[in-house]
Amino acid sequence: MEKVAHASPTDEPTRRHGRWPFRRRRHPQTLARTVAESLGGLAFVCTGFLVGFTFFGGHAAPTEAPASAQVRTDEATAEDLVEKLIERFDCWSGPAPADMEGQVPGHVIVTHPGDDRPIRGGDVLVGKALDQLFAGVDNHLQVHAFCR
Repeated sequence: MEKVAHASPTDEPTRRHGRWPFRRRRHPQTLARTVAESLGGLAFVCTGFLVGFTFFGGHAAPTEAPASAQVRTDEATAEDLVEKLIERFDCWSGPAPADMEGQVPGHVIVTHPGDDRPIRGGDVLVGKALDQLFAGVDNHLQVHAFCR
C-alpha cells in the first residue's frame, strides 16, 4: 500500500469524507427558532412601514372639492329645484300628456322624508310613487312629478 502525501496548509482545501473542512455543521432548526426568526423579520418590516408612513405619508395636504362641485343651498329653495327638474327633464305634475297615457313613466321627482332636496329617480322610485298615489301604499315619499 502506498502512502498518500498530505497537502500543505497553503494548498486548496481538499474534500474529506464528502465535506469541505471549513464548513460548519448545520444544526437542526427548532420550531421556536423558526418562529422567532419569522417574527423578527415581520417586526422589522412593520417598523419600517410605520416609520416611513409617519415621516412621509401621514401629513398630506387635504384636497378640496372643485368650485363646480360646491352646492349653493342659499340660492335655490326646494320648490325652485322641483321646478327646474320638471323643466329640464320634461316632466308633468297633473294628468299625463297624451303621448304618455297608458304608459308607465320612466322617471319621477320625489323628496324623501327628512330631506329637503328633491331627486329624480328611476324604475324603483316610479313603482313606489305609483303605489303610493294609486294603490294607497304609504312609502313616505312626497311625489312632485313624473317624467318620460
